[in-house]
Amino acid sequence: MTYKSPLSLLMILLFTLVAAPVQSQNTPSTRPADDLRAWFKQLSDPSQDVRDKARIQLMTMSRARLPALKSIVAETRPLSAAQAVELQQIVEHVFLSGQEYFAEQPARAFMGVEMANVSIPEFESNDISGKAENLTLQRVMITGRLPGFAAFPVLRDGDIVLAVVGSNIQLGDRDSLPRALGGAVPGETIELDIQRAGKLMRFPIRLSRRPIALRSGSKEEKDKFVEERDEAASKYWEANFAKLLDQHTL
Repeated sequence: MTYKSPLSLLMILLFTLVAAPVQSQNTPSTRPADDLRAWFKQLSDPSQDVRDKARIQLMTMSRARLPALKSIVAETRPLSAAQAVELQQIVEHVFLSGQEYFAEQPARAFMGVEMANVSIPEFESNDISGKAENLTLQRVMITGRLPGFAAFPVLRDGDIVLAVVGSNIQLGDRDSLPRALGGAVPGETIELDIQRAGKLMRFPIRLSRRPIALRSGSKEEKDKFVEERDEAASKYWEANFAKLLDQHTL
């Protein structure tokens, strides 16, 4: 029997550890784009809820993953109608989510939505006869969303904003929403209670930095800011994704 000293055993152990293959901490258990592939496929799912969740997942991915999405689109062709309809909006939003812009200093929180005051009827809940007179309530409605900002994927035009979760301020007009946000800062995640097509929903939104182009409140400056970003997103779409749809003009 050959005797090996403790030092020899230690050297053998060290050699074994060095020679053994090391799995990188960054190596995922599945292919890096498997999640994107699954979400893109789910855009064609018969369930509206599944399609909506897939759309949000794709819109909240990082801009660095757009080349991976491009490869998935190329291998999926021909696309389903649902995929083709959603693709450009997804790509342009994700592109703009990583687009730099000048922000106000000191930084102020920004959702990236346009709002309007609306009146909605509501029946008195304690009148079981069904003959109660209509009560008109003032509410805040989303009338527009700016691509590239966090509210764009989760909110929709026509959503009624009922409350900011955790705030005691009642949202009766568009000026009340900034007050309800209180001391919220860029990077903070808030939750909104929303009424959409008769359904009550709750969505988290991570606040962005308010662009300096909106500081003056000038419509011209806002329009210029939006147009410049839209143009950049459109150029990216045309250069990288448009040809994959093989569109023709009649």
